[in-house]
Amino acid sequence: MPISVTPPPTQPPASPAALALYATSTTGYLYKNSYPSLDGRFSLDLYTYEDPRTYNSICRFRVIDATGHKYDVDKLLGTDVIEGCDPEGGGDIWHHFGGWADGGKVILPGKNGEINVIDVETLSLETYKYDASVLRFTLVDRLLKYWVFWKTTGGGEGYVILDNNQKIVWTGPHYISALYDKINGGFVFTTFTSASTSTESMKLDFLPIDSLTLRNIFTSDPFMPAQRDGEPPSLSSKPGEIMYSPGFGGLDMKYFGANGTIHIKL
Repeated sequence: MPISVTPPPTQPPASPAALALYATSTTGYLYKNSYPSLDGRFSLDLYTYEDPRTYNSICRFRVIDATGHKYDVDKLLGTDVIEGCDPEGGGDIWHHFGGWADGGKVILPGKNGEINVIDVETLSLETYKYDASVLRFTLVDRLLKYWVFWKTTGGGEGYVILDNNQKIVWTGPHYISALYDKINGGFVFTTFTSASTSTESMKLDFLPIDSLTLRNIFTSDPFMPAQRDGEPPSLSSKPGEIMYSPGFGGLDMKYFGANGTIHIKL
């Protein structure tokens, strides 16, 4: 992975007036979201505030372990602020917080076109670079092997996967969402196809990272289109079985298990 450690990448800070509203990242917030590391040793806590003058969301983060000890990830990056994030409202939080990788590594944004990978325990930093003029970061697998981006220009929009050398290794058909299934080691893509003038079907495709061979794993019967601006889709899988929550209504209840998710055997 390309490395850039001097000087450390930083984000543009929020305005002093806005930050003056929030004394620390643990007081005065609207809500808090916690994201545990894959091994459970650490947690990234995200505190969301709203600037009453602009109504824009501002998030501040901290990284702690199970005892509550704080790690100075914010000092390494030069800020503890993430602007424009709104995880409670279904905002594109994964564009700001890429999640956790193996080994207690947390993924956070850097300057435009950079993604920071921080080893929390050693407070060491690596930087993945990409062309932000045509790509928007979406997610990465737990091994930091494949990076999923939304291609915004240059031959049509859609998801593409880059390797550690910024080489495009996979380009898919048009999907509306992408999720990473860390349990089963692959990406889950969602799309909708028109079945008639008044109905549509939902289709889920699975792309294992060990082969990058796409296969369809679920196609619903036609149903009346529902508004899809509610909760974003999510996964709660177990080995050999993808458990998918679409985040909207309209699908036949026959697809759902007792926990309210669609169960798909691999």
